[in-house]
Amino acid sequence: MLAAGLIAAAGWTSLAPHARSSAPRSRVVQEDGSKRSTREGVYTLAQAERGEKLFAARCATCHQTAQLSGPVFLRTWNGQPAEALYDLVRTTMPQENPGSLKPQQYADLLAYIFRINGLPPGDEELKGAPRALRQVIIEAPKP
Repeated sequence: MLAAGLIAAAGWTSLAPHARSSAPRSRVVQEDGSKRSTREGVYTLAQAERGEKLFAARCATCHQTAQLSGPVFLRTWNGQPAEALYDLVRTTMPQENPGSLKPQQYADLLAYIFRINGLPPGDEELKGAPRALRQVIIEAPKP
């Protein structure tokens, strides 16, 4: 099952090198000069719960949470803007109709992915807008 999860995860990680080449690995600075890391709570618990329900309804028939979490997934996306993962999910999922969810629904799915990877919730929801997502950097939780 682990091997199947790693093989399936390759579909989610295969575009990451492309994303790395077009986005700097350093943290993005927001308009007010502050930096946002997924370690700092960039989504709410309620948002992650909505993402979990959406995952169960729209994603779980093809994907397991193990494909979207763990060391391989985190190594692949560590240092990348959340926008890169968002764009991958939005342009490829659901498989039968990519891009068919609302922008905020894709952000809710990211919140769920962040939660299952041990990243803490915060007080503000992750927004489904490219500019906002570009200002959030995915960083693996500290051990």
